[in-house]
Amino acid sequence: MKLTSKQFWNNIILKKDKSLNKKQVYKELSDYYFILQQIPEIYCRISNGQLSKPMYSSSTMIDQLEDNFYDKDCTQSDMKDMIKRCDDIDDLKEELKDYFEL
Repeated sequence: MKLTSKQFWNNIILKKDKSLNKKQVYKELSDYYFILQQIPEIYCRISNGQLSKPMYSSSTMIDQLEDNFYDKDCTQSDMKDMIKRCDDIDDLKEELKDYFEL
């Protein structure tokens, strides 16, 4: 069973007697503050400066990552195939232009 937000936080910030554990609340707020400082930098880098707010969904950021970066292993494999396939430098230039949409 998936916990609600309230259940999740109550499990963390309430003591066994159901009173508020202030020390734990401060710890969680400190962690949250750290995350709020870091996420904009990461999101901005992934999105090439387009997104920085911390409330974007993971699917949005994954889409940005896939749109803005090439997979190294896949790209290396593609480049090796391209080199084998091309007869001369002009063919290779054309293939590279097509591959990178230049």
